[in-house]
Amino acid sequence: MDRLIKIFCFSLLLLSTQVIAICSQYMSFATLNEAGKAGFIEIKLLDASISPADYNRWFVKICKAKKKGEADGCSGPLSLSNGSLSNDVYIVVPTTFIPNNKGFDIILTDYSGNTIDYLSVGYSPQQDNSCALAYDWDTAIANSHVYRRKPDGTGDWDTPGSGNSGGNTGGGSNEGDSGRYLTVEDASAFQGDIITFIVSLSLADANNDVTFHYETIDNIALAGTHYTNTTGTGTITAGSLNTTISINTVDLGDSTTRDFDLFIDSSTNAGIRDHFANGEIIPQTITPPSCDAVFPNGIQSHTDGGILQFNNNSSIYNNSTNILATTENIVKIGGLNTCDLTNNDCVKSGSAASFVSYDNFPIGGDSIVMGWQEVRTITPNNYSSISLASENTLILESGDYKVSGDVLITNASTIEVVNGGSARFFVKGTITFGDNTLLNTASDAGDFLLFSKNSMTVTSNSTIEAFMYSDGDITLNNGTRINGAVTANNVLLVSESHVYFENTIPDFGGFCDVGPIIDHFQIDTRDAQGITCEADDIIIKACADSACTNLNTDPFSVELFVTAGGSTTSKGTINFSGGSGSSSYAHTDVGNVTLSLDYTYKCINDLATTSCDVDFKDSGFIFSDIPTQLSGKSSFTGFNAETLTLRAVEKNTETGVCQGVFPENTDVAINLSYSCAGGGSCQDLLAFGNNGNSYNLTTTAIAHNLRFDENSTANFTLQYPHAAKFVVNAQKDIEVIDNDGTKEIKNFTGSSNAFVERPFAFFLNFTNDSNGSKAYATTAMGDAFKKAGETFTMTATAVQWVSGQDTNNNGIPDDFSAITGNDTAENFADEELTVNAELLLPDPLLDGNEGTLVTQTTNIFSNSTVNNNYTYSEVGIITLNAAVADGDYLGGGDVVGQVSNVGRFYPDHFVLEKIDGDLAAYCENPDLAGDIPFAYSGQMNSASPITGAIRYKVSLNPSFTITAKSLGSANTTVNYTGDFMKLIGSSITRLAPSFDYAEDGSLGTKLALTANLNNISTLELQNNEESGVITYAYKNEDNFVYHHELNAEINIFTTDINLPIVSVIDPDDVTALDADGDFDNDGDLSNALDSVLTLEPVGVEIRFGRVQLENSYGPETSNLPQPLSVNYFKDGQYIVAEDDECTPYNATEMSLTNIDLINFNASTPLPDITPIAGHFKDETPAGITRAIELTAPGAGNTGQVCVSYAIAPWLQYKWATDPGNLQCPFTSTDVDGLFNDNPFSIATFGIFRGNDRIIYQREIEKIN
Repeated sequence: MDRLIKIFCFSLLLLSTQVIAICSQYMSFATLNEAGKAGFIEIKLLDASISPADYNRWFVKICKAKKKGEADGCSGPLSLSNGSLSNDVYIVVPTTFIPNNKGFDIILTDYSGNTIDYLSVGYSPQQDNSCALAYDWDTAIANSHVYRRKPDGTGDWDTPGSGNSGGNTGGGSNEGDSGRYLTVEDASAFQGDIITFIVSLSLADANNDVTFHYETIDNIALAGTHYTNTTGTGTITAGSLNTTISINTVDLGDSTTRDFDLFIDSSTNAGIRDHFANGEIIPQTITPPSCDAVFPNGIQSHTDGGILQFNNNSSIYNNSTNILATTENIVKIGGLNTCDLTNNDCVKSGSAASFVSYDNFPIGGDSIVMGWQEVRTITPNNYSSISLASENTLILESGDYKVSGDVLITNASTIEVVNGGSARFFVKGTITFGDNTLLNTASDAGDFLLFSKNSMTVTSNSTIEAFMYSDGDITLNNGTRINGAVTANNVLLVSESHVYFENTIPDFGGFCDVGPIIDHFQIDTRDAQGITCEADDIIIKACADSACTNLNTDPFSVELFVTAGGSTTSKGTINFSGGSGSSSYAHTDVGNVTLSLDYTYKCINDLATTSCDVDFKDSGFIFSDIPTQLSGKSSFTGFNAETLTLRAVEKNTETGVCQGVFPENTDVAINLSYSCAGGGSCQDLLAFGNNGNSYNLTTTAIAHNLRFDENSTANFTLQYPHAAKFVVNAQKDIEVIDNDGTKEIKNFTGSSNAFVERPFAFFLNFTNDSNGSKAYATTAMGDAFKKAGETFTMTATAVQWVSGQDTNNNGIPDDFSAITGNDTAENFADEELTVNAELLLPDPLLDGNEGTLVTQTTNIFSNSTVNNNYTYSEVGIITLNAAVADGDYLGGGDVVGQVSNVGRFYPDHFVLEKIDGDLAAYCENPDLAGDIPFAYSGQMNSASPITGAIRYKVSLNPSFTITAKSLGSANTTVNYTGDFMKLIGSSITRLAPSFDYAEDGSLGTKLALTANLNNISTLELQNNEESGVITYAYKNEDNFVYHHELNAEINIFTTDINLPIVSVIDPDDVTALDADGDFDNDGDLSNALDSVLTLEPVGVEIRFGRVQLENSYGPETSNLPQPLSVNYFKDGQYIVAEDDECTPYNATEMSLTNIDLINFNASTPLPDITPIAGHFKDETPAGITRAIELTAPGAGNTGQVCVSYAIAPWLQYKWATDPGNLQCPFTSTDVDGLFNDNPFSIATFGIFRGNDRIIYQREIEKIN
């Protein structure tokens, strides 16, 4: 019965006949197929899987144009349960209401009144403009007794002919039913496989091919992402009964089940009974391995190709056999490497152990750092890293420990679980145990699980009671004992390492299973209200923990139950995956119901209660779903822009569908307010816009005029400047008067879903940092901001949306640098910020290394802002990305921030390391390929420029490395490379040595030397840099020479030439640490020992040498040999240098002057010198030559000549010493105390020997 409704504020009587409808979930899967004066309406099920339980709750309603003198008329809703099913898919509903040759329309609706299909024949009062139909829906008025679709079910409307011509086909195909029709079967396949649909023909056609069109349609699965979009023409050849259609799917490797539809139509030579088939894409099933398969032996590899290696007497004990799980032959190096109870050698099984996939690591968390001999207890939690110094004791409470970085346990530390409990340690980075570590030795191996995503190393003589698993490698060093089992990619047992297999293996809390567990399912009843004429929406989540902070993303099916009046009814199965899913259920009776599932469940709702109750009414306000909005943005524009609606409806007592209560274009005063839902602060005004008006909502209900349209729907917008979570409430008391005049006050109420107004973004800046003005750089030439590892302060502020900053409407700024002036989105608090770094320069795709960003303290917002300190471990320029730590603000999704070009970060200091190298002596003898055994003081290979005979031994040049380090030498900054490497030639200050660092001379002072060091060029440093390490090798051209002087006239010695590096300081003032402990590293060149590093090349032997000529005697009629020898100083005298490989002799260097040779004149010249040359080393005996001769002057030509030999400066000597007794060829000026005189002698012709009574000063000098 239609009822008159009186609205208090308007005193208007309204006829409530307006039907509110939206598209049904069945739209496009069923159609109006045939209707007319013939007396029926035919509905075709395009999807044959639609069950009677579904379509028997559908209705058709007919409205027809008025006849002259009568009112328009509509039939009551005609239930399809009164129709008859024919040929499996045709439902025929009898009716005589359809006129002939006049306008009418028909609407097909589901049990909620939502539109499935619609036909307009020149008349459209029931048309639902909000639902865009899939197929043709209108035709012109015709003089025909029937209207029908061709092709059957999906084609356009037409008529078979005028009047009563053409037969109706109610209950069969509109194209005639030969009994030959097509059907298509549902199909499924695993991700990455091919889904094959079978299209079948009921009856073969021996003469004709049957063709049809087909295409894929997205459901949860999306074309191009989950499967290949496909369209085409299928053919069943003549005489055949079926064909197949193959669709490729994509293997995403996730655990979500998805589906799409295959649609067929436009067939030839056969009808179609089933147009739709569902294609299900199933995740690749993984059978969870048991822990027995993960740890089948003492050690094993979980990877095909993994290596198990035993070194020197390493062994496995307690293995039941000598077979280990690995695909490769076991490597055995030295000693006994045994494997089982009978000490047999280990052999491979041929198959790997089971692999466990685990990646549930936190972002952030505290870092545990313990000093020497510290004792500390920690609790199960998420940690960034754990580092223990020597001799620590770490006590663990029972539970799970998750570490996102590395674990480093230094020597002689102990780790135990308190009170004999159990613990699981999951580490994303590396685990390193130092020497003599004790782990869990007071308990059993089955009580401790060690997991490393990276690698694990146990150094010498450690004892561990645990089961150890690593995605990477595990190395057990000398003397290590493991009680438990070891599984890794490669396992290396170094000398005397032993594993005692514990073959009773626990399941470690499901560690060996794939996927998280289910703690419970959660029912979100949203507003906890329902309308009896419309399905109520709920959300189901699969919770992996009690707080439902982590979801299980596997596919699930749960059954929903509704309990009302003591009776419980199933509402069907809800299938979902990905952690959560939306669903709906219908309840048609007024009153309170309680929801439940067939699994353990909990309930929540927008009012932040845990009730599972939903209150159903026959009337009320229905809000459209309000998606997450952005602070400062209208809901009508940009991200998640939608036309929000508020509908005032009541249940039609005859049809059960929702109908409107307000007339078209009527202003109605509605009491509006908001509730603050589950977090945030709602202290500000929420702007509610309707029909050009804007109202500020508060928690107090205030009446505001809203304009309702012909569907009893008010469109509205929302805008809020800050951050919060809201529920909007609507209420109106309405007086209802039925036809009998009975009045009733109805309380119309309704609440929206809880929606979030979240900040647009986080504005990240460095205004609170002491060097914030230099926090940005775009190239390596930019300002230096912070040292690697140095603390910097970043401020994150939640800000509002501004028009033009999100042109793609994804809720994220197009350019984060543009939000600097945005207003603060206030009330954002108690959320944790997570920040990560992304390397920009140097290019991470080339040689750049992603550093580590460490957050110093917990990042909790207060007053929409958080200041925190961070460190970055590398050199370079980075982008910082920020987000809400759990990825979700009050259920409204993530809020993100970004700041790019942060830097430049540069090293904190340099660390120097050296290779001392070797010195060697070289000479200019082309016959000598290498170095010589010794060099003389003063020996050179070239006089101009001075080139000493002492150089670096071939390929043994001294060298040193400059390694760029972060603060505290925590890591090498490998990005100190390319343009980020700032060292130039002048950055390195060296001291050229001027004396021997060990040897004193004859005068008691250090031996002097000259060092010729070539300059360091910038290009050399750039060309010898790799991954933050710069190598400089001293040049081959460098040379050294000891001074040939009195202080050097000492015994043989080995050089001690030091090469000090005074300082290494780059243009950023990055300075090398003192590597040799000398003084204060201040670069003061006046202090010769003030250096950061001193290279001490291996020395070479040095001798003080001279060349000596002996006096000679002989008859004037014979040639006179000249004894010439090379000598060195030893123990107060000079001895022949028999091992001199370098010094040559040449007669051309010898000269004569006359003393008293008779008959010497211009016509009778001095004797000739026989031309000859050679090396002293080639003489017999070595070191002295008599090969140079003076030719005989002839009979009667007797007397003496002075013989001089021009020798290299380092073999000259101080021959002229007494000005009162000068010998040839010296003058008084030669008496200078310097070792710069060439050797000389007197050659006497005419006697065999000189006068022994004559003593020459030079002879005295010779024996000193």
